[in-house]
Amino acid sequence: MERAPSVARPGVAGRSPAAGAAGSAAVSVVPVDAAGATAPPHAPTTMARTTRIARKEYSSQSSFYGYSWSPVDFTAGEIPYDERDLVMSLCDSTGITPVLSGINREQFFRNVGRHFYNGGFYIEEETVRQASASGTNLIFSGWGGDEFISTGDRGIETDLLRHLSLRTWLRRNPVRPLKRFVRYFLEYTLYPALGILHPAIARSFARDARYLKKGHRRSERKALRNFYFHTSRRQLHLRYLSFYHLQERCETWTTMGYRTGVEYRYPLLDRRIIEYMIRVPSELLCRTEFFRPLLRILGEEILPDDVRLNNSKKDHLFSAWWNELLRDAALRVIEETASWSRNPDLGFIDFGILETDIEHYKSNPDRGDYRLLFKSLVNIKALHEFTVEFRKGKSGSGE
Repeated sequence: MERAPSVARPGVAGRSPAAGAAGSAAVSVVPVDAAGATAPPHAPTTMARTTRIARKEYSSQSSFYGYSWSPVDFTAGEIPYDERDLVMSLCDSTGITPVLSGINREQFFRNVGRHFYNGGFYIEEETVRQASASGTNLIFSGWGGDEFISTGDRGIETDLLRHLSLRTWLRRNPVRPLKRFVRYFLEYTLYPALGILHPAIARSFARDARYLKKGHRRSERKALRNFYFHTSRRQLHLRYLSFYHLQERCETWTTMGYRTGVEYRYPLLDRRIIEYMIRVPSELLCRTEFFRPLLRILGEEILPDDVRLNNSKKDHLFSAWWNELLRDAALRVIEETASWSRNPDLGFIDFGILETDIEHYKSNPDRGDYRLLFKSLVNIKALHEFTVEFRKGKSGSGE
């Protein structure tokens, strides 16, 4: 059985278009004609089911809006597929009105400077504004599905070996080709059990830490353990709850929503669902060849097959759009690094390396991959503005 790509590292802000409108549902319970959908990235089946059920429960509403991070007017070059097609497929079959993101470069740049208020969810802040403008006041989000009800294959292999379910384990991990067998065994069983970070992930962490001073580049071991290391699927689920990425997004979005009269709810993080997934034997998740089997089976006769059976977690269109937004914002702030370097709260940034890379870009703008530089400039700008706002608040309170 071919595996899906490894889980992405936590904390990456982005949203799959299909995960947006085909995902969580934003439902207005006071105005009759206001409802919608919004969701985390790269989980179309999870979000689609959430939206479909929410739409059914609010069938008396004449309009039900599906809010998506997918750009309304962006076109990329050569991409394998456009996930907005999945959005439209779901919306057409369920009576949902898709609302694609209308955020432009100016609004994105403004939201980067509002990190104190949006927690880095720059596009979701625009989604909340769109929802409020349409009269939507209740959003059902599919956030948390990947960690529980829509779990993929992490932790399953270890459980099969622990319970000596060797026939099932070998069916999922055929010995030939040998190279793939060894790679899967290391990635899904041995590394997580021994507390070894996958080399590819370790390299990505090292790259992303390029502009941090040496004393600040090492990841916290406890955080790594809670997300990457486990000896059973049950432990995997429980450690997700300790990693705090679930709570952090829920709290940030809830706070953003309340400022504009929009309430978020997270049905896939219902305690009963979490407890069920912790108890269900891993062997039962291997009865089909589906990746994320529970929701694909539950989605029969509910979701269009092009959504239900979609296995890809890559959203090429959104990635291209996100990179464009980062590049535009980065070039607006590229001359601000001198003022940032005087901010004592940013003492962990290695501005020497940052300035060197900026000069390299200026002399060779069309040669090289500058995505890390652009992303880092935007992140440092956001942190700078956050600290300024934070210190302003403390000063105003007399502290």
